[in-house]
Amino acid sequence: MIFLDRSVAIIFGLLSLIILIVFSIVRKRNKLRVGIDVAFIAYCTCVVVIILFPLGINFDGLYRQSSIRINWAPFRDIYDVFNYEKSLQDFASVIYNVVGNLLLFVPLSAYLTWTRPLKFKQNLLLALCISGSAEILQLVVTILGKVQTRTIDSTDLILNIGGAWISLLIFRKLLARAANKTKIIQKMSTES
Repeated sequence: MIFLDRSVAIIFGLLSLIILIVFSIVRKRNKLRVGIDVAFIAYCTCVVVIILFPLGINFDGLYRQSSIRINWAPFRDIYDVFNYEKSLQDFASVIYNVVGNLLLFVPLSAYLTWTRPLKFKQNLLLALCISGSAEILQLVVTILGKVQTRTIDSTDLILNIGGAWISLLIFRKLLARAANKTKIIQKMSTES
């Protein structure tokens, strides 16, 4: 069995950053936009690391399909911890999972709001597609790698979309407020 660690994703992320920077220098792009794009690529690399790694590949034997862990019932694992498990470690794990999944797509929401400010519904749909694709990708990697390293979980999808929705609303309000302040400042400067 082979386990690929996070360095594979980090190397891919660094290569992507180098390509973006070279492309930006050649095209003479706005430095603020380049900085935002660089931060977004770093974020994407972190998401890939969180979602997929460590990545296991089993060459040793047959894979039993019954060992794939899929949680179709939303919030079932959280319910089980509160009703059956009474340890502080399990409670902390649930809190970490819930908060982590809520916050996972906040940078994506910020980036989409910045680059596509008038497309709230499309941005939310894009976040849904990305989150769903991440869960499907975890399933595919589990099947092809023949190693169970992740649980495919409907709760993750719901929490990711909930976090994206809340942060899209917040960033849209912040962007509108910043645009209003800019208009006020421009109006004041033209009056003086």
